[in-house]
Amino acid sequence: MNKKIRTLNGTRFVIKPNIGQKGIDVRILKKEEIKNIKINKPMLVQEFIDGSHGVANIVKGIHDLRIIIFDKKIFGAFIRIPQKGSLIANITQGGSRIIIKKEDVPENVIDITKEVIKKFEHFDNLFYSIDFILDKEQKAYIIEINPNTGFTVESKKHGKFFDSYYKKVANFLLKVNVK
Repeated sequence: MNKKIRTLNGTRFVIKPNIGQKGIDVRILKKEEIKNIKINKPMLVQEFIDGSHGVANIVKGIHDLRIIIFDKKIFGAFIRIPQKGSLIANITQGGSRIIIKKEDVPENVIDITKEVIKKFEHFDNLFYSIDFILDKEQKAYIIEINPNTGFTVESKKHGKFFDSYYKKVANFLLKVNVK
């Protein structure tokens, strides 16, 4: 792996398990730090995208943006903001969530999301999320696609969005005849 890391552009990287959840074992390291770590399981290495400039007209500062897809349509979106001093925005790692209206999602994120939906169009009954980060110029990058949308029972504080989300999940499960 060290030989491959040397060929990568950039000075900082995100290293994370190729199968993981909740931000567990996600680390953001400088290139020289990655060269010295021992890896004993399959990991992904991604170039770090500086998202500290926020999302225009929505949030300032470090973030990521999650789009939730139900049955080939955009259901909703939220911004995740890391706790102070961190770059990792997962809610389970201390981050916070701001629900945003679909119409407030940047157009370039919508366009990329539509492309992803099209790539998966031959699959029925999918629900998933796509995580984005926007750089200084507001160019959108996909961080990852998740089979988990990131809402749990603790999400009740998000009121209407939470209620609508769980009604959608229940209807989805009834539709696919899950028992």
